[in-house]
Amino acid sequence: MTTERFKKFTILHSNDMHGDFLAEAGGEEGHLIGGVVLLSGYINQVRQSEKNVLFVISGDMLQGSLIDKEYKGLSTIEIMNYLAPDVVTLGNHELDYGLPHYRI
Repeated sequence: MTTERFKKFTILHSNDMHGDFLAEAGGEEGHLIGGVVLLSGYINQVRQSEKNVLFVISGDMLQGSLIDKEYKGLSTIEIMNYLAPDVVTLGNHELDYGLPHYRI
């Protein structure tokens, strides 16, 4: 069996963001952890250095932050669209505001 038949691919996975997009100083020596800006940078870095990258979000992007609650998930969906996921599944909180919110 030759390796020419096989392709390497990388899967990046995120779930349960719950509208929490800000980084926090909680890592070692006060380094920032979490946050959509750091996630975006990491995803872009991997996409530039690897071939065949899939970024997958497995739900529960919504519900949990004041911004998300105020805009009923619309701002969260727009932010997540900037990350350009390849696959997104719905979690239970994606249904909190009803399906019409997905027409943006």
